[in-house]
Amino acid sequence: MSSRLRPRELLLSICQAREYSGKEAHATLNNIAQEIHKAILNACGTYDKIELIHVFYDLFDESCYRWMLSKHLLTENQSHIQKVEAAPSIFRYLLETTLLSRDAVNFKHLENEDVSSLILAAEIFRETCGYSDYLYQNDFAGGFVLNENGNMSFKIDERIMKSQDGFIEKLRLIQEKAILEREKMELANRKKVSLRDGALPHDELFKQTYGINLSTIVDVGESIVYCACKRPYGVEDFFQNALLKKIKKNTSYDKGTIKKALQFLRIDRNMLSKEWIYFRFRDVPVTVSRRPIIQLFCGSGSKGDVVYLGSCALIRSIVFLLTDIDRGIIKLGNVAEQWAQEKGPQFEIQVRLALSECGFKVIRVTDPPPNVGEIDAAALNEQKKILLIIEAKAPKLDISMDRAKWHFERSRKWCQQLNAKVNWAQENTLLLANRLGAPDAKIGEVTGIIVTKVPWYVEPDLPYKVLSYEEFENFLKVIGNG
Repeated sequence: MSSRLRPRELLLSICQAREYSGKEAHATLNNIAQEIHKAILNACGTYDKIELIHVFYDLFDESCYRWMLSKHLLTENQSHIQKVEAAPSIFRYLLETTLLSRDAVNFKHLENEDVSSLILAAEIFRETCGYSDYLYQNDFAGGFVLNENGNMSFKIDERIMKSQDGFIEKLRLIQEKAILEREKMELANRKKVSLRDGALPHDELFKQTYGINLSTIVDVGESIVYCACKRPYGVEDFFQNALLKKIKKNTSYDKGTIKKALQFLRIDRNMLSKEWIYFRFRDVPVTVSRRPIIQLFCGSGSKGDVVYLGSCALIRSIVFLLTDIDRGIIKLGNVAEQWAQEKGPQFEIQVRLALSECGFKVIRVTDPPPNVGEIDAAALNEQKKILLIIEAKAPKLDISMDRAKWHFERSRKWCQQLNAKVNWAQENTLLLANRLGAPDAKIGEVTGIIVTKVPWYVEPDLPYKVLSYEEFENFLKVIGNG
């Protein structure tokens, strides 16, 4: 009988086939995650690490390629969308477990069935960790069923399930816009679009904190992608010294600066062994997604250590580097905190500008009663006789479903705040019309809308619309064309 990992059988050996709910479900899922992680580690330790790295990195980089194309978000197939979104994290986890696993002396031959069983185990592991987080964040409301075939089904709050469809639609609109903008830029410039411009505003603070410009890290990463990599996607290996020479040849940086930049993109076993905790799958601080240049062995020869990387994984890691700074995950001191506080007012200006460009008369109302609060945008369309009362919100991006309950709570609070402002506006239409420079305007409808800078899980049946900025743009187009 083969000693291949059998994930379904393993599940049934960990717990009985039955229904689990609440805190028992949460504790059982954590136990399942721990045991599956140990089993994957042990299984990876029986194969040739170099072969595993090649196989899993090929799959990882291809999944990053498909993720960056974003075409999956343009389909209506929810299962396909979820599969493409999950794939990079599944394969990065398998690369990490390969790095952490013991070094096999007499390793087994790796067959396709072995790869498939490891991938299935990783999929179950990721799903288990994700639902454990979901239960924890949602007061343990829910559970799962394990059947006699070793298949798990999870019970998700119906409100969250409904909101997930709307959330994916918000992501789809973002990607449609990004794809169009990227195609326009590439057509206009007739060259690859660089992420350098997104790094430049952070250079000074990043160098004060970490001793190197953020744009230098971007330059080095993009130099590898555009000048060293030969494949559109898939793993490539380089002797480290040869890679340094290629980067030096195509940039203005010296060897020391390049090495320093690569430290932000490189990962090895020691970086993972101290930080990796099985039940915090999403929040691991050091991952192959953030550091996609894998150094498997140290001190491997005069040409330097062999490193493994993929062009798409590198570009994706640079995107994450920039978004992690934007989300405050990477700290840049007190000035950066001030920048974060300024994002709200900046987004309010962006919303008012969009309204103005669509033909609305727009003002910010700063002097309502204290129990009402400032109105980010009061916007009048004289032709349609509509007065919009807009709340502009710029929360941190958090796309994980287990945070949906927190999104719901925030949305309800926002709606309560907006309701007070809409009621005040309905009682003061003449005052607002005068301030908007339209004293003779006949306002027939006062409508409240919440606009978010980032996609947001929206609870069904809220009293006011909660629109992403892209949805808000479409809403304004409809009004303009109506």
